[in-house]
Amino acid sequence: MEYQRVGGRGHLFTWEEPYLCSVYVVDAPGHVFMVDTFLGPDPMEDVQAKLREIGVGKPDVVFNTHADYDHIWGNMAFEGSLIVAHDSSLKRISAQGEEAMTRFKAHMMGAVRLRPPNLVFRKRIAFVEDGVEFFYTPGHTGDSASCFDSVDRVLIAGDNIVAPYPYINLLNLKEYIQSLEEYKRLGAKTIIPGHDPPQRDSALLDANLDYLRMVASGHVDLGAMDQRQLGAHYPNTVRLAELYTEKADKAKAKEYYGEALKVLNLLEPSTENEARKAKVSSRLKDLG
Repeated sequence: MEYQRVGGRGHLFTWEEPYLCSVYVVDAPGHVFMVDTFLGPDPMEDVQAKLREIGVGKPDVVFNTHADYDHIWGNMAFEGSLIVAHDSSLKRISAQGEEAMTRFKAHMMGAVRLRPPNLVFRKRIAFVEDGVEFFYTPGHTGDSASCFDSVDRVLIAGDNIVAPYPYINLLNLKEYIQSLEEYKRLGAKTIIPGHDPPQRDSALLDANLDYLRMVASGHVDLGAMDQRQLGAHYPNTVRLAELYTEKADKAKAKEYYGEALKVLNLLEPSTENEARKAKVSSRLKDLG
């Protein structure tokens, strides 16, 4: 676990294994807020030990940016605390939480049991005297929400901001773009993504927003992308094709599978990419 101070009252905790992931603590006058709780009670015990060492109390308000397992499994370490999330996160945990515990069991850090939110909101909820606000920002998932510390001007964006490009999981590009545009209006000094280092400027936010706008317009310049960007764009093309297939929109599905093949032809040759080409070609053939 790595620890660093952010601003005048922020505390960032980051793990590298099994993948880079962060939680954030705001030591405000009325409450100690924790944003996300990683993979279980064991790392949260380490966080609380560090907080005691530096004179910060136990978090009494925990906020989940969304209901993905790697953001909620540590909730159980905060008995007696408010667990706050968007109301659709509660629905996701009820519907998918047990399945995720089975599917990703190897990632558990400690004896995990689900502790769902006990306070939910629809649009936003503000702790005015503390200068902390949670607000609905659908994007990476339909239940994604974000936290803004208006004192330090720190935005905690969950998985809505990702380097080099965001993951597209739903046909919600308009909402996703609106969420990132709201981030721009906040004018944050620091942005904390869920799985990337802190951003001290808006460069990554701008790149994510530009990318989503390109995808939404249907005019993505593949020739301007480097290998990393192409690698991030490829799964988005396949996911969009799958989503349009589910909607029985064969034309759009074929369009995105076709773009997936173009991306694979631009990526450096590999056995994996050849297998991907065969799979995408087969799906195109199935669509007729």
